[in-house]
Amino acid sequence: MYPYMTVEQIIGFARPFFPRWRDDLERRFLQIFDLPLRRKIPDLLKGMRSKLMLLLAMSHSAELLVLDEPTDGLDPAAIGLTASCMSGRKGGRFPYSPAGTSTRLWNRPGPFPAVRSNGFLSV
Repeated sequence: MYPYMTVEQIIGFARPFFPRWRDDLERRFLQIFDLPLRRKIPDLLKGMRSKLMLLLAMSHSAELLVLDEPTDGLDPAAIGLTASCMSGRKGGRFPYSPAGTSTRLWNRPGPFPAVRSNGFLSV
């Protein structure tokens, strides 16, 4: 992330790269994560930066989310919010987290088993 940008600027910068960007999800995650739009990236606490990265990852309607430590820096309440946001995804899309500590977010497996081997993901 560019250190001279604010939260609002980095979202505006990322949005055009994704034709399926969903403004409704962006607004929802901004509200849920309570991100300060006018604050610069270096001035965010680690947990706020993690929330911003999650917002950027989830707002563009990816078919598959590959997340490595998505809850890094989040407090238990924010981890619960993140889990509820992830479990609400529909339409055959599901998160995959290769890190063992993040698997506690999902109490059930996704619709397809996934195996990571030698840098490749097999579904």
